Amino acid sequence: MQEIQEIQKLIKEQSDKGTLARFDVRDYEFRRVMKKENRADIVQAYDSAPDIVAQTAIGKTWAKERTGYDYDYDASLFSNLIYQAAMFPEGEIRKSHGYEYQISYDGIDYRGDTMCSWSRTVNKCLNRFGNGTLDNIGETLSACITGFMQVVYTIGNFVPVPFLPNQHSFNFWRNTLVNDYWDLSLYAIYRFYTGHQEYYLNWPKWGRMFQCEENEHWLEQSAMGQAGWDSFVEKNFMQPFTVTENGSYGPPVPLWDDHFLKGGLPQNEDEFRQFFTNATERILARGELIAKKVKETSTSAQ
Repeated sequence: MQEIQEIQKLIKEQSDKGTLARFDVRDYEFRRVMKKENRADIVQAYDSAPDIVAQTAIGKTWAKERTGYDYDYDASLFSNLIYQAAMFPEGEIRKSHGYEYQISYDGIDYRGDTMCSWSRTVNKCLNRFGNGTLDNIGETLSACITGFMQVVYTIGNFVPVPFLPNQHSFNFWRNTLVNDYWDLSLYAIYRFYTGHQEYYLNWPKWGRMFQCEENEHWLEQSAMGQAGWDSFVEKNFMQPFTVTENGSYGPPVPLWDDHFLKGGLPQNEDEFRQFFTNATERILARGELIAKKVKETSTSAQ
């Protein structure tokens, strides 16, 4: 209880200062876990990293491999308190394992997921244009990558999704089928709502993302068709990732030109730059919407 109160106090402080949308959950959760586990050696390696990409890799992968601690930024207690305040006010936060949490609502357990992932795209970009490091890449592209890495683990890039065994989970199939890209994932959800039969006929593999009862229930809580899509967008604060048409929400916007036609990873410097720039702007815009909701929830509870 004390831990929850401390994090709630932190969230309120960030909210009052107007900085919640940019709050670095990555840095906060990493330091919190390492302090609890008394791993000053790993913190030193993290602080000595040459750039934010290397630092994030240490905190995300290297530290976990060295210690075996189960923690993740999108499944942290901090993030789950955000989900509860903004999306699931009647949800119950439960400890999953290690330092990871989930939130239960209406018979379904939800775990946080990072929408716009970094490692696959960043590593490909660095290997292609920078000989593997941020120092060797062009100044403009380097700034785009750094800007993206600064927001990739903020609240605007987290979304709770049904927590299920791998072969049934939404996250497993979005990683397998669409390389973890959120615009393609969101497009599949859009087709689920607005063209259900056509969707399954033309994109049968994508249907696997919704092949179990929990995933379908997650999407069908309000309605199907345009009304269902509108509700999903508003409940999950996806407005920055979509277009608005005649008072309703239209299809998602690709993270770079022709991504919906070509799929896959970016193929040239312009496409990489578009991905990093567009993802950064949309994550921050969504984060501001979530932060506003959190503040409204906090005010009404007083």
